[in-house]
Parts: sequence; C-alpha cells; structure tokens
Amino acid sequence: MVGNGKLHFGAADNSPAVSLTDTTSGPWWTISIAGFAEDGSEGREYLSGTYPDFVADFTQSLPYCHDCESGGEEDVSGTSFATPRSAGTMSKIILTARQKAGHVGGIVTEGVAEPLMVRSRRASGAPTNRGISNWQFRRALEEAAYYPSAEEYEADPFTYPFPPEAPWTVASWGAITPDPEHRIVEEALAQLGVRGFGEPTRHKDAGACTFMTTNIEARMAYWNTNLGSESFGTTQDPYIRC
Repeated sequence: MVGNGKLHFGAADNSPAVSLTDTTSGPWWTISIAGFAEDGSEGREYLSGTYPDFVADFTQSLPYCHDCESGGEEDVSGTSFATPRSAGTMSKIILTARQKAGHVGGIVTEGVAEPLMVRSRRASGAPTNRGISNWQFRRALEEAAYYPSAEEYEADPFTYPFPPEAPWTVASWGAITPDPEHRIVEEALAQLGVRGFGEPTRHKDAGACTFMTTNIEARMAYWNTNLGSESFGTTQDPYIRC
C-alpha cells in the first residue's frame, strides 16, 4: 500500500478505541473511517473509533437475510458499512477524474516519477507523465469533507453532537457521503482542478490542519517503528499536509 499508488480504506473499531494503534485503521497510509448518524440524529456514534480520518454513515437499510424471497431489509450498523460507502464515494471521484482526463486502465506505474491514479493526455491523445496521485486524491477529500451541524443534532442515547467551535476533535477531516446535497464528489474534483468543476469552495481552517497533522505524524511515528508494519524503517513521507 505504501508505494504502489493505491488508496486503502480501513474501518475503525466499533468501540471508542483510539484508531492510531489499530491494525486496520491505524497505519498512516490507511484512510480510517468511523461513524456518525447521517439522516438520523446527525451526531457522532459512541460505538465508533476515535481519531479516524473521516466519519461516514454508520447505519444503513440493506437486504440482510439468508433465505428470504422478498423484503428482508434491515437497519444494520457499524464501521464495516460506513467504510465501503466511503470507498465508493472516492471511487466515483476517481472515475469522474479519469473520464475527464481520458485515462484508460488502472494505476500508472511505468514511466512516471510516482504512481498516478489519473494520467493526463495531450490534445492528440498521447499520455503525458503528469496526472493525479493517490495522495492528491486523499488531500482533496480532506478538504471536501463537511462538518455536520450541531444545530441539526437531535438528542439520541447512542450519539453526541459535533462541537461547533472544534468539530475536527470528533469528526477529524469531516463526513463523507455520496448524497448530492453535500457535494463531496464535486468539491473534491474542484479541489483537484478537474475541468468543469470550477473553483473550490471549502477549506479546512488552521485548527483542523494542526489537529489532523498531529494525528498523522503520531501514526507515522508509531507504524514506522513497528516491526510488523509495512512501513517499518521507511523514510518516505508522501502524505500531503494542509
């Protein structure tokens, strides 16, 4: 994951455990996802790991039966549902950027200084050595994510509101959703400068940048010195800071 140009989404624990040391959501090359009650209380889930990268919809209505022939939908909860929903949102961002650039195929690793998720093309159609890396997509998503409003929070025994003065303390970079109302896909594409999506409209403030930079650097310090880690002993630091 560290050097192959991929994006890896990992589910935070379904408890208030700190994500930093978790083998799924802790490594700094992982995009860790915790939960919030989208279209519910609009609050942060108590049973969801702390200090992730993002939060996403914790409870969804899904076909959830083994032998039913009709119906069978249930409300199911957990970061195992929030995480693929987040990865799917990023996939839509990547697909749209590739379509706009005329990109064909998967990650480009040959003939480029770093792996590229999207490779740009000249007017003639010939590929260039420029494009968008996985780290640039991640940085764009960090800016595009939104903070749920404390004013919209409805009291609920399983969630708590996002503090309006410092929402990043519980929402990290913010919430990810494919819901068109929040324009995550369009905003991320604008952040990347993709043609047709205009200028960016969201920017995280200094408080969020400081908090999340401290978070990622703590994760680097832990996982780069962990003998069983993929990044053990590495000196590379491709993460793009605020």
